[in-house]
Amino acid sequence: MNNQRNPYNIPFQGIIIFLLALIIGFGVTYIILDIVSEDIEGQNQAHFDNGTALGYNQAHIDIFETVSFCQPFPVTFQNLSYNLIAMECLNLSGAGR
Repeated sequence: MNNQRNPYNIPFQGIIIFLLALIIGFGVTYIILDIVSEDIEGQNQAHFDNGTALGYNQAHIDIFETVSFCQPFPVTFQNLSYNLIAMECLNLSGAGR
């Protein structure tokens, strides 16, 4: 009768040990994957922040290089568009008189 309840003749303690080992294995795997994914997310955020800073710097360089030669620099935001010109390039000698 005992063989009908446990057809593979595995001791009950062995089954419990196997299940505990399986649960611990899944838990450790989950923790490791969580740590690795957080590290990857941190690296991706650092790359994004670095790229954003480089983009801002390059935009400033482009604006200053263009307007330093008294050329208009077109700027567009949503539906608005303006041309930036350096104040030094405007002829203000007769203004206000």
